[in-house]
Amino acid sequence: MKALTEMDKISLKARVSVSANVRLWWLGPTAGIFCSVVVFLFSSGIAGLAMVQCEPDGDVQFVCGPVSPEDLSYIPQSHWVVASSMEEEGYLSAVDVRDHNSIVLFPTEAACSRHDAATYPLCPDMLTDQFRPHGVGLRLGNNGVHTLYVVRHGAREAIEVFQLDLDGAAPSLTWVGGAVAPEVLGLNAVVPLPEGGFAVTSPRTSDVWEWHTGTGWEIVPGSEDIGPNGLKISRDGRWLFVAGYRGQS
Repeated sequence: MKALTEMDKISLKARVSVSANVRLWWLGPTAGIFCSVVVFLFSSGIAGLAMVQCEPDGDVQFVCGPVSPEDLSYIPQSHWVVASSMEEEGYLSAVDVRDHNSIVLFPTEAACSRHDAATYPLCPDMLTDQFRPHGVGLRLGNNGVHTLYVVRHGAREAIEVFQLDLDGAAPSLTWVGGAVAPEVLGLNAVVPLPEGGFAVTSPRTSDVWEWHTGTGWEIVPGSEDIGPNGLKISRDGRWLFVAGYRGQS
């Protein structure tokens, strides 16, 4: 009750669900938490010049490479940040925070796949065309091997799942599977769930969904009609924090 009282002070709107033992918190648009800022200059003209020259403007340092980034995920205990970009057919980049340069992780001509059919039995084969990635979420593993979840538009509305390996000089990705979303959904953000599977926001249907190997796609009770966008999960895996914009212009 103490935590709830403190959250009330920042105008938190809460809804509780019992799906998979995960409680859902809807953060109103003025909640003002989970704010981390990485500056990308993306306005037309200026962005193109910055991308080509990669020269700092005073204290502002431009990241070379990614255009119109949608989401970012820092890889702990490394100097890399994964960025998703929907420019043209879209791509995932790894940004080196030491020198602000980047490399394209996917798709590439050498893109690797190793389908985990036990976890993702209904997922079609890997597609590299019309990628258009949106939100990204990282499940931490061991010895520099993690799992990256990516919202995909383009050729299919889906969550694409990759093994992310830090063993080399730069990160590498291997596609391992995914889950094609029901046609009605329009995905935005994704987070891994501690017991396996993942949760996503669907602004198109104004709710939050979960996916698990055995049960597939299920709506999170209590998330209906909240206008969800961004999504985070608590460290203990019990709470989903949702940035909602329902009723705001």
